Amino acid sequence: MISEVTNNIGGRTTHISINLDVVDPAFAPGVNSPSPGGFTSREVIRLIRELSTRLRPRVFDVVEVTPPFDVNDVTSMLASTLIMNAVWIGKA
Repeated sequence: MISEVTNNIGGRTTHISINLDVVDPAFAPGVNSPSPGGFTSREVIRLIRELSTRLRPRVFDVVEVTPPFDVNDVTSMLASTLIMNAVWIGKA
């Protein structure tokens, strides 16, 4: 799937946006529309690392963090981990 995405985009400037609703609520409870059976935190981190390495996005954002629904800041920490991975890898 990642190869197909990167082949279709080619060398164009990219913007990656990740909506945390796609992550299973066991790993991201602080969202408005939880998706049981969604990605694990490990899967979504790997996805963002791979896309950031291949695409070198100019813009990266994370949406759908809802702190009142979060448990022990798990969703917020996942969001910050994704941002750090995208920025760090994009600069490498």
